[in-house]
Amino acid sequence: MKTVMALLTALIALGLSACASAPAGTASVAPDSLTNVERYRRAVNLNAERKNVEVHWVNPPTEQDLDEYDED
Repeated sequence: MKTVMALLTALIALGLSACASAPAGTASVAPDSLTNVERYRRAVNLNAERKNVEVHWVNPPTEQDLDEYDED
């Protein structure tokens, strides 16, 4: 019986530690404090993550790049 209790306690501890190490989400930064470029990059990165694709920014967007698209 002691072995079963020890095993159960170990499984519960492992389960709780796995939940504690989960990433904190994207709500750590207030959305109002983000620039348009940061919002765009976050949207692209989240979309890529959902599709299980890696994004490597070779030429990351700048405010000027986004302004060009706003004028169209």
